[in-house]
Amino acid sequence: MGFEQNTLIYIEENDKVEASLAAKGFADEEVKNRAYINALGAELALKYLTSENISINNIHNLHSVKKILEETDISDIMLPNIHIDVRVVFDENFIFIPKSHFEYNLVPDIYLVFNLAEDFTHVKFLGFFEPRLINKNNANDKYYFIEKEKLNSPIDLKNFIQNFNGNTTPVSYTHLTLPTKA
Repeated sequence: MGFEQNTLIYIEENDKVEASLAAKGFADEEVKNRAYINALGAELALKYLTSENISINNIHNLHSVKKILEETDISDIMLPNIHIDVRVVFDENFIFIPKSHFEYNLVPDIYLVFNLAEDFTHVKFLGFFEPRLINKNNANDKYYFIEKEKLNSPIDLKNFIQNFNGNTTPVSYTHLTLPTKA
């Protein structure tokens, strides 16, 4: 019981406001909803990282760039040593990763998986995984799927991040070619 309590992240009004601001201005309702969920996921991930005393003073992300958020299903956080993407799911048995992450070289070092409560009051942090665990045969036309049994425990996240030797120093993303609507 105590473990689950530690994995619940409550959604406060300011989290909703920040997510709404990120989604504001998109005409397409589907894009607006996806942008809202992605921005909310990133806000809640930052809240969780802060609660675990993981420094978020020097972060960067792509999801704050409107054009990228409009065209790509992304909810990323780049710390100095690790690139994280947050997957917000509505069913813990249906964890999906956009194929576009691989097509446009947006693959993070790890994915965090949050299960959004039906009443939008909280998310449950289900765990995290490295992209190498994705079975690319388990897919549809837009997404890869991963089983929740492959997730690392949220308890291990802080240690994983602190010991990760990657480098996400800001780079130029001018090489990205995003899809254009016909």
